[in-house]
Amino acid sequence: MKIHVSMIQRQNIARGNQFFLILITGLLIYFLLGMTSCRKTEPEAESIIGSWSRKQTFETGTIGIRLTFTSDHILWWEPLDPGSGHTRSEVQYMLDGNRFYITNDIQCNSEAKYGYIINDKTLTLNPLTDSCAPRRVALIGDWVAVE
Repeated sequence: MKIHVSMIQRQNIARGNQFFLILITGLLIYFLLGMTSCRKTEPEAESIIGSWSRKQTFETGTIGIRLTFTSDHILWWEPLDPGSGHTRSEVQYMLDGNRFYITNDIQCNSEAKYGYIINDKTLTLNPLTDSCAPRRVALIGDWVAVE
């Protein structure tokens, strides 16, 4: 028995194959778009980069301080009031999620790890590990974004 496929039947088979390929392609695109749009997004750690300020009280009085996290991993702590007796400090830092690690601190001669939270325009720093009391005093607490 010989099966004879007419031209119309061939066209119907080709249309069926074409429809099937379009359907599969559409489902794959839909699935891939759904996967990327449903991803849980973490807050960007880089949002800490920039300048923050506050007033800080020492034995010598209250002075303005600016804290700056640069994009090239330098952290500056600098007094804004001349003649306060305090000098600018510079350390290196590394970001890891909502934490940062301080390295190469020649004044404290130790490393440290801090957690941070940014809420609106306020940066809150909390020491996770820091054996240097002056650094803890200088960093811990709330800082306001400098615009």
